This record gives sequence, structure tokens and C-alpha cells, in this order.
Amino acid sequence: MKELWLFSRQYPTGRGEVFLSTALEVWRSCFSSIRIFPMYAGEGRVEPPEGVSVEHLWTEEEAYQPISLTASLGRFPEIMALARRRGDGRFTNPGSIGQAQNHARQLLRKADAVQRQLMSRYDPERVVMLSVWMEDWVNVLGLVKQRVPGMHFATLAHGWDLFEQRRAEGVIPYRAAQLEWADMVCCIARHGKAYLEARHPQHAARLFHTPLGTPDRGVAPWAPDPVLRVVSSAYLRPPKRVQDIAAALRLVKRPMHWTHFGDGEGRAELERAIKDLPGHVTVQLMGHVEHGELMRFYREQAVDLFLHLSAQEGVPVSMMEAASFGIPLVANDVGGVGEVLSPDTGTLLPADTSADALAVWLDSEAPARWCDPKARAQVREAWRQGFEAGANFSRLAGLLSEHQR
Repeated sequence: MKELWLFSRQYPTGRGEVFLSTALEVWRSCFSSIRIFPMYAGEGRVEPPEGVSVEHLWTEEEAYQPISLTASLGRFPEIMALARRRGDGRFTNPGSIGQAQNHARQLLRKADAVQRQLMSRYDPERVVMLSVWMEDWVNVLGLVKQRVPGMHFATLAHGWDLFEQRRAEGVIPYRAAQLEWADMVCCIARHGKAYLEARHPQHAARLFHTPLGTPDRGVAPWAPDPVLRVVSSAYLRPPKRVQDIAAALRLVKRPMHWTHFGDGEGRAELERAIKDLPGHVTVQLMGHVEHGELMRFYREQAVDLFLHLSAQEGVPVSMMEAASFGIPLVANDVGGVGEVLSPDTGTLLPADTSADALAVWLDSEAPARWCDPKARAQVREAWRQGFEAGANFSRLAGLLSEHQR
């Protein structure tokens, strides 16, 4: 078996790469060893699975440092060539030239460190390299690849690192170069793969659909109740539209209980929004909790529906997790939501579903379709067939080992 060198954004710190803990549990049996190289440090920390090592190639302070000005003078043509790749051969506006040059100097410093510290130990016959995101690690590894003949690497591609319309400036820096540098681009969503194929057909052979997955943690308890019990899990920021759920609950006429997991910049606004809810609607804002606590909630508490109302999405792992317990899903059709939510797992609402429309749906007879043991068993079986972690992450490990040689 080969080694896996995994290049993360922050893992095992931070909160945006929780799915890696699940993937690593599977990959431990697929690779002889696993080494993780974080680019940055984040808040919080999880313990990687036993036998998985974490190596830091620079300190937290060095993570944003460029090569020195003295070194920059001798490498000015290299810096300018790289800066031009940032905008696919052009600078988007005059004010961006300095920013592009500084970022290029940061990338070169990281590439120098990777080449110096890792390449003497790299052997394409025994090492598989994977970037967790299609962002700066791809740029860094792409630079090193130009210096090291025979080097190969792959990258995962999710949502914000894939769709250019999600960026304020409407472009993703180095996108054309990234598709040239990476030997494999593993898209977690079919619509992500289709998006890249349409815009970069010359690289279609490098694009693969490799869905994520969640482990089997058992079946959630359930019994009928006159109160409709819904749960949601998302960061409290505008694209997640959690406030619209609160607005919908202000309009519903049936008894409901809503539990939300997640914190963020919109916490105060959400707290204000739930203050004037009608008496037949109750709410629990759980805030940020450790992932294990959320899974324990699903395993121990009866939930009728998992509710997700977002303006943009990749393929939500939160929905996979809920479905794995047999909890039916209700979500609007954005991004890759429809790849998890099928007629077997729940109700797919229109992409532009408003708070008013959601309230009408909740007050209708439609939720009763899912308040049934057979329907919940159907949800869990659909999850097992499409998003079970062992199968999906083992398949990805096999692809990486096969194509990086």
C-alpha cells in the first residue's frame, strides 16, 4: 500500500474540515501511513485517528509571510509570471497588481518549504498526494511540480473553492493554472464536475465525481407526536438563511419545536427573530457544539424532519448525517442538495422557496408523509446506498492510488 500525504487548510484545527475525521478512519486501512500537512491554524482542535501524523512545515506566524524583498529582486521574473497566472494571464484591475505580487511571493515561500522539507522523501511509486481544497495548496504543489519531474497530486473540489460566482470578485485566482497543475480533480458533487467540464472541456479527463460520506452511527429513535419536531444545522451567516426558518415559524399554525445547531455572526439577529414567535412554536438554539454531541442528539432524540434552507450549497454533509439516522430531509434545490435529497430521502423545495412558502408547506399535509417508520427506513437505506463513508472513501482511495503512478 502507498502512503497518503494530505494537505489540509487547517485540520486538525478549525471547524470546516470535520468530514476528514471520518475519511481518515477509512483511509487508515487503505494506505500504509497518513501524514497531514495543515497550511494554517484555526480555532479548536480534534484528535486525528490513531496512527495519523500531523506535520507543520511552517509556524503560524510564517503562514502568511512572503519571500524576503532581497530574494524577490532575484526572482522578479518568476514572481511576475506567477502573478499573471492569478488572473489567467492578466491583471483584473491596476489595483490588484501589488496584491497579486505579494500573494505570489507567499506561494513561492511555501513552495520552497515543501520542496526543501518533503521532496527528498517523495517517491511517486509509494506516495499519494491530495489537497483537501482546490485553493492555495494546489497552487503551492503546482509550483513544486514544475521543479520536480514525475511528481503527481490530486485535489478535492467542494463548493466555494469551485464555483466562481460565490466569490465577491466573480473569479477564482489561478483557476486555469490549477486545472493544468492537478493530475486529478475529485469533485464531491456531480454538478461541480459538470460545471468544470463546461468551462474547461480540455481538462475533462482529469475530472472525477467522488462523493463524500458519513459513517453508520445507528438509527434515531422515533414515535409520533402532535408537535412537529424539526432540526437544522448550519453556521449563522446570511447565505445559510437560518433567519428565514425563524420567519417561517412566525407564520405556521401547527404546534412545532425547532432545534438549531450552529453559531456565528447572525446569532444576535436570530435571537431577536425568535422572541416574538407564537406560543405554539418553541425553539432551542444550541449554538456551536462538538460534532460528537450533535451525533449523540440524533441518536437519542426523536426528530421528525431535518430542515435546510440555504442560498448556496455544495453537497451538505449535514444532510447526509441526518439521513444516516433515518431522519427525512426538507431543503431547497440549490447546489448539490438534490444529490442527497431524492424522493426516497425527503422533499425538495424550489430553490427560491421563501419563508412564506416554507410556512405553507409546514402547515400542509406534506410532512405527514415522512412521519412514518417505513418512510424513515427508506431514508436510511437511500443514504446507505449513496453516502456510506466506508464505500465512498475506499473508492476515492482506490482512484488516487490507481491514477497517481
